[in-house]
Amino acid sequence: MEACTQGKRVAFYTAAELVNLLLEAQAQYRLSRVEHRLNQLDLLIVDELGYLALDGNGVKLLFSVFAARYERKATVVTTNLPFEQWESIFGDPAMTVALVDRLAHHCHMVQMNGDSYRFKQSLKAQETAAS
Repeated sequence: MEACTQGKRVAFYTAAELVNLLLEAQAQYRLSRVEHRLNQLDLLIVDELGYLALDGNGVKLLFSVFAARYERKATVVTTNLPFEQWESIFGDPAMTVALVDRLAHHCHMVQMNGDSYRFKQSLKAQETAAS
């Protein structure tokens, strides 16, 4: 929110949405335009990495986006998987190591352990409705 308030160019995608966007752009011969647009963003937020299985070619395209932004633009990635399990997402040990290396370099990791905010809100709403 702060980046938006400051007038930064920001985009938010789930990992699956971004991979689908890249695959569609590739199929329509406009991948370079989409990649250029993504590289122009000041902040790219990729949510839910690892929640859904991703297409093998799409994973390579996603790696390319992350690699292009490395040390140039800010990228936020949310996931419920520790780095040790990212090979299950990317399928290739060398690509996974290279990606984790790039994302972890100069990064700020925020680990959120505890009760789900959504779950707490749901329980609170149910308690209010029952009252």
